[in-house]
Amino acid sequence: MLHGCRQLVPWGVPLSWETSATPIACYKCHARLPSPLDITFVVSINIDMYYVYVLKSVKQNYLYIGSTDDLKHRFTEHNSGTQKATKAYVPFKLIYYEAYISKHASLIREKALKHHGGTIAALKRRLKDSF
Repeated sequence: MLHGCRQLVPWGVPLSWETSATPIACYKCHARLPSPLDITFVVSINIDMYYVYVLKSVKQNYLYIGSTDDLKHRFTEHNSGTQKATKAYVPFKLIYYEAYISKHASLIREKALKHHGGTIAALKRRLKDSF
């Protein structure tokens, strides 16, 4: 936790606190600090996510289905024209994506959308206003 004198207090990052416990003061600036018992901590959990996405060409009637672990970066790659499979259809807009915790699950879903006509047809019906 950082406070007035920018000293790091090793309790975590408080969202809010009540002053029910005995106050603690910073050894440097003597600012009152909350007790560790009064702090609501922010828990940061780093979870890798995997995405299945659908891009639509702005110029042509073309949909591209792909998967990635960095959706923003992959979208930029497609729109830059450096990807062989999509270069002829640039620019794109992202019309749909799904997030998965499992890479395996995202690859299964990508394959289903690419190779099973009924699966992509159902998705197109859901996304009809995006076309």
